[in-house]
Amino acid sequence: MLLNQKNAKASNRAAKTNVGTMKADLERYKDLYKDGIVSKQQLDIAQAKYDKANADLTTANENLLTAEGMYVAPGSPLFAIVPNDVWIVIERSLNNWTF
Repeated sequence: MLLNQKNAKASNRAAKTNVGTMKADLERYKDLYKDGIVSKQQLDIAQAKYDKANADLTTANENLLTAEGMYVAPGSPLFAIVPNDVWIVIERSLNNWTF
């Protein structure tokens, strides 16, 4: 596994954990706000932290997809037509290549 894939997976796991933590915090602040223990500003800050955690998770998901594959630039060929005697079959699983 490539280093950038490991980093992307680790970032993704951390982002998922952070979303869970921020969601639990937000729920606590909602209850505390209803009971008049925290201010609206404190509730808004908890909401903003939860929203940011979700945005970070979206970014981590996108980075994970990018780490596992490559994008093709406009104008780049996707395939070429070759004679039958030149064929090479390549299969790719998640962690290795088979020829």
